[in-house]
Amino acid sequence: MILRKLEIEDLEFLLNVRNHPSTRVWLENKQEFAIEECREWFQNLKDDWFIIEVNFISVGYIRTSNETEDGICVGCDIHPRFRRKGYATESYRQIIEKYKNKSIYLWVFKINPAVKLYKKLGFKSTGETKLVRNMNYIRMELWNSVEC
Repeated sequence: MILRKLEIEDLEFLLNVRNHPSTRVWLENKQEFAIEECREWFQNLKDDWFIIEVNFISVGYIRTSNETEDGICVGCDIHPRFRRKGYATESYRQIIEKYKNKSIYLWVFKINPAVKLYKKLGFKSTGETKLVRNMNYIRMELWNSVEC
């Protein structure tokens, strides 16, 4: 499995994953996007987005935000056909390794089954929450080899 930089040719795949109802239900912004909007977004992209590939087949994507004083925000979505095969876990591990000695955080709905994965990777709830669509959206953080 490899992570490679998102390219304009990947946008249709990215939208297939991102716009899928089983993905959108867990996103803060559950709006569907059109390819034209996605191309415009891509032209102005400043964050790092990677396609997750297995044997030259795209299975998902993982993104990181530009670093701020809060750290680096991450998120990952896997195509429904390829879920529960460990690709998200391995992708997060690669990102965690890439950003050693950095604080990494994410936002997730408290009832999202992925919370179990994040805890396994070492993420802990910060106690910061917000209400999104009447559900608790929590911030989880990983201090990656940083002494607090």
